[in-house]
Amino acid sequence: MQNENFMNLIFNEIQIRRFALIKFIALILAVMICAALDAPAQTKRPIKKRGTEKTNSKTVAVVKKENPQNAQFTANASSGSVTILNSAETRPNDTDKKYLVKEFLKSLYAVEQTTRESQINKLLRMLDPDLSLAFAGRLKQNGLLAAEKAESVNSSWELQDLTVDERDPYVLRAIGIRRVRRKANGQDVIETLQLKCKFLLKDSPSSPARNDNNLRTGFSILRFRVEPVSGKTVSPVALLADAETSNDDELEQPQAADSNNNAEPKR
Repeated sequence: MQNENFMNLIFNEIQIRRFALIKFIALILAVMICAALDAPAQTKRPIKKRGTEKTNSKTVAVVKKENPQNAQFTANASSGSVTILNSAETRPNDTDKKYLVKEFLKSLYAVEQTTRESQINKLLRMLDPDLSLAFAGRLKQNGLLAAEKAESVNSSWELQDLTVDERDPYVLRAIGIRRVRRKANGQDVIETLQLKCKFLLKDSPSSPARNDNNLRTGFSILRFRVEPVSGKTVSPVALLADAETSNDDELEQPQAADSNNNAEPKR
């Protein structure tokens, strides 16, 4: 009888407190569900490190980048924007001059018919405006581009040496080898020509000095001349922008090149 009374007491107590137990169990389940949902978000949160600079709540990194201008950049990691710092490293220098000449020679002598027109436009923009007009007129007058297309000309250019004159920092000299493959009388003809080149540069007159036309170097080509190292023949693709006097240190006014002399082909 006593046990029966005890069981009835327990049953009544459970009936009284059942709503509290239900709330307690629901609270535990809610905590477990929230913890499970928050776990992936915790793993994706970035870890903050000491020493990180912040500008307007955006991470900023200063990067030194190897490029023709040796410029220093500020890169915004959050937006991806890049800004050139106003420092002495951005001033045009000998590295810029060499880069401009390298790209000019490559555009002129490394011929691929599918990209020839765009390469010619690129090199014309590197020239001083007066020389650019004269050079474009000479290309049209000599019919060089039409002849290249008719003969399926393809060529490569290998730069062997490029130096800045010690006495005049605006004069550069280059030497390289051009290898030409073309069609002549239905046969493949291969020509190899070693060329020496001389350039006179000038500071870019436009503003800003570094622009897309001069490949962001800050210089333009005022005059140039190209001739075979042997000096015996003139290739129709070695166009002279000016004639050279007996004094190799002087550059004269532009004169037309003889387009009828060919370098001796190698079959």
